[in-house]
Amino acid sequence: MQKKSSAALLAVLYASALIAAFSENLVNVSLVDMMAEFGIGANTAQWLVTGYMLVTAIVVTISAFLYRFFGLRRLFFFGGCFLIAGSIVSITSASFPVLLIGRLDHSVGTGIFIPTMMSAVMAVARRKQIGTYLAIGGAMITLGPALAPVVSGVMVTGFGWRSAFYPPLIIMGLIMIAGFFLVRDVAEPVKLRLDVMSVAMSALGLFLFVYGLSIVSSAPLQATAFIVAGVAVLAGFAYRQFKIDNPVLDLRPMLNKRFRPSTLLVMVAMATTFSMSVLLPLYFQRSLGMDAFAAGALLLAPILINAFTSLVGGRVMAGSGAWPLLPIGFLIVAVGQAAIVVLSPNQTWLGVLVASVVVYAGVGVVLSPSQSAGLSRLDLSQHTYGVAILNTAIQVAASIGPSLFIGVMAARAGSVAAAGTSEPEAQAFGFSAAVLVATIIAIIGVVVSFVYSRSLRSAGRTVSAGPSPAQH
Repeated sequence: MQKKSSAALLAVLYASALIAAFSENLVNVSLVDMMAEFGIGANTAQWLVTGYMLVTAIVVTISAFLYRFFGLRRLFFFGGCFLIAGSIVSITSASFPVLLIGRLDHSVGTGIFIPTMMSAVMAVARRKQIGTYLAIGGAMITLGPALAPVVSGVMVTGFGWRSAFYPPLIIMGLIMIAGFFLVRDVAEPVKLRLDVMSVAMSALGLFLFVYGLSIVSSAPLQATAFIVAGVAVLAGFAYRQFKIDNPVLDLRPMLNKRFRPSTLLVMVAMATTFSMSVLLPLYFQRSLGMDAFAAGALLLAPILINAFTSLVGGRVMAGSGAWPLLPIGFLIVAVGQAAIVVLSPNQTWLGVLVASVVVYAGVGVVLSPSQSAGLSRLDLSQHTYGVAILNTAIQVAASIGPSLFIGVMAARAGSVAAAGTSEPEAQAFGFSAAVLVATIIAIIGVVVSFVYSRSLRSAGRTVSAGPSPAQH
């Protein structure tokens, strides 16, 4: 009975994580229509994506506290209410600021559901099953963004961009009904004090850093000032976490030299995949003149390939470890992005699509194994903190990537258009410039993963994607 109860509980949490991940990519194919309705540019519209991920990152930062303070059941319903409220506000929005508020409501739900699902798996799954259950959760998180562009594209093309918010509204309502009967606390809530100063510092630091990246191409000096200020505030946040009794984000795992590189690799992989999910629809629509449905449908192939290679990467990691899996995966990413840089100015959708499939395949190979490599090096007592750090790194990377790359794209497209180039061609050159920056970052990933995976191999320990996180 207990086993059946746990399976039903996890099924509901998997479904909620699926909808949360679905919401991440919900507006990507709608941005062009929203820009037209509200009379805004790409740099402003991208805050529907960047702001979403920024708030998600902040919520994920305090997710461990929320999980322990409220308990699973109450936290589940909090997340559902935010997702439903965000959908309603977005549907009824009459201005861009109101729409942004709706998206930020959505993001709180996402920040709650994804780490909550992972924490619940760690709490109820048997040790030998943790890897399998986490892989299922990872598949849900991958499937959500894969479905979002297609579903959203159909809704936007047929009924307008507001209609894209109805599916998460309706499905989340059904999940909450199921959760009323099936979701239970898996541990007693613990009365803790939330360090408000830490939350404020993380929010301010992330905002300054991400905003600086968004204007790095158009206003380098101002961008540098914002980035430096953001780094300083985040450094203060990190220092504070080591000094207070109940840190918002316990950073002790970062003292482990075998864990730190995995955090960087996870960020590189996530920044790549999430940024491409924003940049590709803009390229297909603004350079090639496709509608939202076509742009969303073309994204389905890369993301499904990503889901498949994620399973392959997990199996290889379980059997052979991080070497040579991680450097090969990041090399695949870099090669695919280099091909996009070359092909995209020619405004050829097929070549860019094939190269994108290569990029997403490479990300699938490395994302989960990079997490497993780091978590397996932690003691069991630090697992929850390691998961929280990696979840935070994922969301931070997902906010940094679009902000940086769309800023580069807009600046390059503007300079090319000013020289007399047509708008579609200028957008193509801007897209190529953004992916070039992403290629350089992927090459850094190749170098770091090479050194890191070799060091793990030299340590004489096999990293597995399955039971390893529960063995230490």
